Amino acid sequence: MNPCLALTSILWQGITSTKECSMMSLDVAGRGYVDIPSTGIGSNFLLHRGGIGLGLVQGDLQGRVQIGHIQTGGTNSYIGIGGESNVYRIQMAEVRYRPVDSLRLSAGIVEDFWVESGNRAWGLRNIEATSAEEFVWMERGNVGVSATWSTERVVLATSLHTGEGAFRRERNPGKSTSFYARVDILKKEKLYLEVYGQDGSFGFGSARNHRVGGRLSSSFIHSTTRVGMEGLKTWGIRGNSAYAPLLLSGWASIDPTEWTRVITRLEHIQLNDVSSQAVLIGVAKPIDTQGNLGIYWKTWTNDSTLLPISGASAAIETHRVIVQLDGRFEIEN
Repeated sequence: MNPCLALTSILWQGITSTKECSMMSLDVAGRGYVDIPSTGIGSNFLLHRGGIGLGLVQGDLQGRVQIGHIQTGGTNSYIGIGGESNVYRIQMAEVRYRPVDSLRLSAGIVEDFWVESGNRAWGLRNIEATSAEEFVWMERGNVGVSATWSTERVVLATSLHTGEGAFRRERNPGKSTSFYARVDILKKEKLYLEVYGQDGSFGFGSARNHRVGGRLSSSFIHSTTRVGMEGLKTWGIRGNSAYAPLLLSGWASIDPTEWTRVITRLEHIQLNDVSSQAVLIGVAKPIDTQGNLGIYWKTWTNDSTLLPISGASAAIETHRVIVQLDGRFEIEN
């Protein structure tokens, strides 16, 4: 039986025929953590993930809405909506049209190719988002249109969007364009190569917002092993065109036994002669197919002059111990 593709990224649907169906997903992750050294409140509890996905396939049309939570008070202010309430906002909301098996057209808040393909390669979004999204260099969706052409082993995609992401209206007359390509070197995702490029602008000043990236990954369909590495060169960060850092990342997730999952991810930001690093390591107990109960250690190390870069922590070296329970639930009809 063909799977329901209502919530699947268009970058990974290939030429698989679709069936009329609907899906709902729920991603929830709750964590407790301790910061070392302790500054202010050194330990806390956090709703780390609380996402809701809704998708529907009717004939050649598909619709998808992805909603995520945000704590309105943020980390620097106590006052939010009703104190420190969590509220929901739309991350993606797109309608898709499939005129022929190999072509898909999308409009609305369309997925960012680099972030969504990274979610697939990394496979553990409920533990951490992809590096570029975590550092707020890129967002999960953008208002615009996109088109994807695919075969069994090649995917080509392009989009035209505002460049302001899902949460802001357009603030300059320019539009951002992006391109994505994937080649499956080995079948069944055993090894594939991805390239990405974006020419864009951000904010009232039309600050440059360009990206070039490449990724080599292996996610082994129906296996528990995922490994990969990627590089993303940027020109402009959050409206500051003076910054042009390079982001390098590598990861691995392996299940040596049925009840043990070992993960690690390394991130490196390079800006001229200064750098910032982050290392995540952890051990988890897999729960069914899409849940984890784990303990993780994350360390950030920064050169002092790089601290203003988005993604660098607020000290030269900080550590965080995390205990987290997370799960993804899917209902198909």
